[in-house]
Order: sequence, then structure tokens, then C-alpha cells
Amino acid sequence: YQESIRRPSSAHINNLLVYVADNVSEIITGAYTGDLEFAMDGVLTIQSIFECSKRISDDSSDAKAATTSFGKKLSDVSHKLLKEHWPEETKMNKSNVGKLLTLFLEHSTDRMSSLTSLVNDVLLELPHTEKCKGPVENYPTCSSSSFGSYYTVVISYLWKELVQLFDCDTKNPSVAKKMFETMAELINFLQSLFDLTRENECLAKKAILLQQLKFGSKFIETFVAKAIPFFQVHFEQHQDTIFELIRRMQKNCRQMYAIIAHGKREKDANLAKEGPRAKKSLELFIHKVKSLLKKNRCM
Repeated sequence: YQESIRRPSSAHINNLLVYVADNVSEIITGAYTGDLEFAMDGVLTIQSIFECSKRISDDSSDAKAATTSFGKKLSDVSHKLLKEHWPEETKMNKSNVGKLLTLFLEHSTDRMSSLTSLVNDVLLELPHTEKCKGPVENYPTCSSSSFGSYYTVVISYLWKELVQLFDCDTKNPSVAKKMFETMAELINFLQSLFDLTRENECLAKKAILLQQLKFGSKFIETFVAKAIPFFQVHFEQHQDTIFELIRRMQKNCRQMYAIIAHGKREKDANLAKEGPRAKKSLELFIHKVKSLLKKNRCM
């Protein structure tokens, strides 16, 4: 009897999972409940279905399409919930807002566009609200209480996007121009996030400064390890662009030095703990930039 029962194909199971996920998505976004905790349970359900789909999927085009579909659904649902108006008593923190932001960016079909929106349309808009308290008009989940969640996720994905940028043939001249453009955007975003706290003291909390040191260090380490060798390959054709990117990075480095000095003055244990790594990355940046310029007879 058991031998006569055919095991359903992974494609059939994925179709069933897509059906379930579609219904869960409709429940948490199609009918407003005013309950963010309930909505988060739905999001985690879709995420679990997504993980199940990945476990049973093979290398077929249908399986890959299903995986892509789940990822896009997670991103779209998370984005919609981030733009929802929740009751005033709803607590916004990293377990809900932070989780939604992570899913939105992790599975976004155009992460650079998503990052651009979160920096320009959300984080940079908060200072324009009364006393920086928010909420931001188009993203009501961003306010002074949830600012840390937004800031931490966005700055971490700026670094991740820089890492991912070099997952290609970096010696190919045809892709160099686009890589330089994307790198410039990421550096500008990082500078905007640094300026946000420098120009708005009410946002310069110790936890935010710590994230600046942590992910600023990672950004610089990746820049030194990946971008500097890339610059060397394309220096002759893109010299002016390279000089401009280095100049912009120097601004971010100066801000990091200022945070390190602030940590020492305030005797902040967390900033002091992150300080040595940040200082080492900054010194390495200076050393590698000088080496690049000397090799190309610019010093």
C-alpha cells in the first residue's frame, strides 16, 4: 500500500506553500487589526514557510522561482507594515521594527533603491519633525523611540552592500563605471548617517555612536581590502573618480576619530571597547591610500 502512494514533487509542495503564504499575507496586510504583535506572528509564519521551501527545493527553474517569490513577498509585506499607522501605545523596537527592516532589505529585489529610500525618505526626515520625535510622515514606524532600530539596520546593510558589490569580475572595465557609481552612493549614505547625529545632538545617543564605530570600522575594512586593489586596477582610467571617493571617505574617517575621542572623554566602556578596532581600521586606511598614491606617482 505504501509503495502505491506517490510522494508529491517539490514543485507541488512549493505551490501549496505559496498558497498558504499568500493567505497569511492577505490576513496581516489586507485586514487592519491594529495589532503589530499579531502581524509579526504572520510575518514569522511566512518566513518559516520560506525556509521550508528552501529545504525541499531542487535546482530547477520552478524551485528557484518559488524561492524568489517567497523572498519578494517577505520584503513587500515587511515594507507595507513599516508604513502602517499603528496604535499610539504600540511599542516599536528591534524585535518588530528591526525585524521588518531586516526582512525588507534582505529580500529586496533592488536593495540600493530600498536603502536610498530608507536614508533619504525616512532617517533624514526625522530631524524635520518636532524635536526629532517623529513619526516620519510616510513611515509612521520611525520615531525617536524606533530610530535606533532603523539606524542600526540601515548602516549594517550599507556595509553588506559594499561587500556584495565586489562579488563580480572587478577587473572587467565594462563593470567598473557602475561599481564606482554604486560605491559613491554608499559612501554618501554613510556620510549622511554620520552627519545626521553630528548635526542633531538629540539623535547622538551612545548606542547610535557605538553602531557608527562598529559598522564604520567594517565599512572601512572592506573598503581597504576590496576597493583599494580595485582602484589600483582602474587607476589610469578613473583617477579623478578615485580621488573623489577617497576624499569623501576621509570625511567619514574624521567623524569616526571624533567619536573615538568622545568615548574617551565620556569614559564610555562600550565605545572604549570598540575604539581600538576602529582606530586600527582608520590607520590601515591611511597607510593603504598612501601606498596607492605612491604606486601611481601621486605623492
